[in-house]
Amino acid sequence: MAGHDSWPPPVRRFLLSTRAGRIGLLVPRLCMAAWRSRGLHALWAALVWTFRSRDIASRSYHTTRLNQDELCWTIAAVTRIPIERIMGWRDEILADDDLARHVRRAVESSPERWSHDPDYRLGRRLAYYLLTRALRPKRVIEAGVDRGFGAVLILRALERNAAEGSPGEYLGIDRKPEADAFLYTAYPARRGRIQCGDAAAILRGLPGDGSLIIHDTGIEPTHLAAFTAALDAMLADDTVVISSWLRPDFMDLARRRSRGFLGHKDSAPGHWKPPSRMSFIFPAGRQDQRDAMRTELP
Repeated sequence: MAGHDSWPPPVRRFLLSTRAGRIGLLVPRLCMAAWRSRGLHALWAALVWTFRSRDIASRSYHTTRLNQDELCWTIAAVTRIPIERIMGWRDEILADDDLARHVRRAVESSPERWSHDPDYRLGRRLAYYLLTRALRPKRVIEAGVDRGFGAVLILRALERNAAEGSPGEYLGIDRKPEADAFLYTAYPARRGRIQCGDAAAILRGLPGDGSLIIHDTGIEPTHLAAFTAALDAMLADDTVVISSWLRPDFMDLARRRSRGFLGHKDSAPGHWKPPSRMSFIFPAGRQDQRDAMRTELP
């Protein structure tokens, strides 16, 4: 729910961490979902979600198998990795019962269990896992960590990459402290860190080479302009960027820097949320390098 991080701490604790708070949020959650819904079917889904789900926003949702296939083909185009491998990694993470149990345990033991669903629903974050597995990046930078669901998927991919001889590190960036990302902090094999602060300011001091950069923060114009400027300054030959938003700013950046650009829209059956429209910015015209990477993968 937009703006909940700016609530006064006592109000935030009551609304997000208690059964009574969940009841108190029923009407605001229904209003938010109804306002963002499109059509009568989505309005009914919003009503069902309000009473069945604990989420205060559309944090987790299932996507269709066909939509996942479409995402796999997009990732294959971005990375030049054979589609069979991409789909294999998709099946690998969807069948990860250990990670699903971690998510459920971490949510149920968190003070915010009344405002977060414990279900293992990857949604757009499936793309984070697939890109990390395919690119074998030296570092994954995630701007916008929230409760850490995307982070644990990235960590799982980094863990498997390291076991196959391609170690990498994780850096999360968020305006909230690391302790708020309880799915990340409770993960037993976590690596890297979460840095509290402004994403654009932190990016300006980082190298871009060997990096996968994930943008999952807001799109307020001033912030987005600063973020894309920071990206422009740090892009290396092999940097790949994914954003959970499809915006002209990213298309303009790709055109200026002679990069490839693709978009992808997810599909969440039975959910009220409008589809996420993701952006991918990736190196173009480097077939020789991608072919070498493809032959080296196990």
